[in-house]
Amino acid sequence: MNLVLDFGNTTQKMAILNGNEEVDFVRKTTLTHKDVVAFVNQHKACNVQNAILASVVPVENKVLLFLEANFNFIALNAQTPIPIVNKYQTPQTLGTDRLAVAIGGNAVFPHKDVLIIQMGSCITFDFINSKAEYLGGSISPGMMMRLNALNVFSAQLPMVEPLWTNSLMGNNTETAILTGVMQGIIDECNGKIERYKREYSNVQIILTGGDANMFKNSIKNEIFAFPNLVMFGLNRILDYNVEK
Repeated sequence: MNLVLDFGNTTQKMAILNGNEEVDFVRKTTLTHKDVVAFVNQHKACNVQNAILASVVPVENKVLLFLEANFNFIALNAQTPIPIVNKYQTPQTLGTDRLAVAIGGNAVFPHKDVLIIQMGSCITFDFINSKAEYLGGSISPGMMMRLNALNVFSAQLPMVEPLWTNSLMGNNTETAILTGVMQGIIDECNGKIERYKREYSNVQIILTGGDANMFKNSIKNEIFAFPNLVMFGLNRILDYNVEK
């Protein structure tokens, strides 16, 4: 069994996986050393031997020391061996979450062209082709980042709570903001998917990330929803290194 940790900008997650089956899963705004130790102790009977951590934020040193002392541990970085070919021109600047979803997408649809849309703090589009080559993608502001930006960078626009709307137009400032943000994201996703389909006609689409549930029924293209694709991809990287 494996211990998999993903420290993102908005939430931090850890899970124990048996193969690809999730034994237990925890999600918090911040996972401390105390949280990690308690989680591991709670599952001592699982005999977890391997662990991997991917983080886009600074990690408490006590967490790293604990993982290094108790597991065959990988802190994912650009030098970590991976089961795909990374053709990104600056691999050292590639977010570990983006790399993980690409590897996860390739594991879900091997020998297929795959576009992964990850909806979190940012909305990322990442593409891996049928030859298991990661080619890159794009990054744009996520839902909360857009709502916050409208409030912070304007004199009078309010901060609006995220509520779903499929209206064409809002009839007050709050609903106008929601319509602009929510429908703007949908239009962005559908437009981006159509462009990929023109280049790669049989591309498979995976939707993942914390905000994915809010949008999955409004994207007009055929998509495969996979909520914890980052964890799945990290587990694949860990297994690959254990096998080596």
